[in-house]
Amino acid sequence: MNRRSLLTACLGSMAALGGCLTDSSSESPPASAPTSAENRTERPTSGPEATPVGQQPGVGIEGVVAQKAVTYSSVYGSGGVRTDPNTQYVVAAITDASKRDPPEFLLETADQTFDSGLSDTRGYTRYGVAGYTRPYLVFAVPSPLSVSDPRIHLAEGDGAGDTWPLPERATATLEAPAPRFELAELTVPDSVGRREDLSVSLTVRNVSDTDGRFLAAAYWPTTTVDDDESHIFDERVPAGETATSPLDIYARGAETTDGVATLTVEGHVSASRTVEVDEPRRADDRTTETPP
Repeated sequence: MNRRSLLTACLGSMAALGGCLTDSSSESPPASAPTSAENRTERPTSGPEATPVGQQPGVGIEGVVAQKAVTYSSVYGSGGVRTDPNTQYVVAAITDASKRDPPEFLLETADQTFDSGLSDTRGYTRYGVAGYTRPYLVFAVPSPLSVSDPRIHLAEGDGAGDTWPLPERATATLEAPAPRFELAELTVPDSVGRREDLSVSLTVRNVSDTDGRFLAAAYWPTTTVDDDESHIFDERVPAGETATSPLDIYARGAETTDGVATLTVEGHVSASRTVEVDEPRRADDRTTETPP
């Protein structure tokens, strides 16, 4: 379901909407699975790296992953990415829990405890992180983080006290250094018509010794009911190499000042470009000629 359709479907229930899973008591759009790439590389659900469901029947967690940077999705908003250089994220799905009022979980290590939640995101209501939709958990923790006995702990309700150890892969990710990226080139046309696509190209370089996932969001200002329209750049970039991502943005609905709009890129790299937006000509403005 695209974001415009999602917004339309959610208009009738916006009064009940709040923040993210653990920050809100609101309903969410229908859950959707992560992309195939995330299923392959980021969300183990079986085998030695899977996280077991709770020791007792009832509320549990599964699909625990650690990521150096994450995407998020919002209602009445743009969505975007979190790519803080000194922060990384542990994300999991909650099973058999109310989307409206999920229980509290904590991320614990041998000597530290972290609350769940994700701050400073765009949009009215966040309903998904890293491809997981409600009910989900997200913990923002320091990066890198050397941990001993990392586990997620159910802090309240039936089964309170149950714990789920983090998979070995997630623990290794927490301890590893994060990749670093630099902007090599951002190509944006000087002008675009409102009935045309704005063709953008972003090239980045991985300047670290670590293979990694590049994330950035391109924001295009619009006059529609939601915030600026967002598009995600998501590329795997080996250490020392570059990657180029193309993007087409339909310019209709662009919010302009004196006929100029600003495209903004935020994430592992930041940049902005101004674009002249040409208004479509009206029928009575067209030049007519009388044949001889």
